[in-house]
Amino acid sequence: MRYLRSVVRSLINILRLYRDVVNIRLDLRSSKLRDLEDAIKMFNDLAKGWLTTKIKKPLMSLVTDPSLNLDFTDEKAPLEVRE
Repeated sequence: MRYLRSVVRSLINILRLYRDVVNIRLDLRSSKLRDLEDAIKMFNDLAKGWLTTKIKKPLMSLVTDPSLNLDFTDEKAPLEVRE
């Protein structure tokens, strides 16, 4: 009887150890996912800021150029250059 108890306790402890290892791995995975999400958000913000500064002047020159026809309701072809 004493041996049976020791075998059962050993099995229970092995299963507890396995469960703890699985929980640790899941916690590690979730923390890595959170870190990755934070890095993606930071990269997205940096990319938006960089694109905003680089595209601002060319876009404004397109909008303010008087020789471009940007009226899409006009019956002529859109983006036609006026002479």
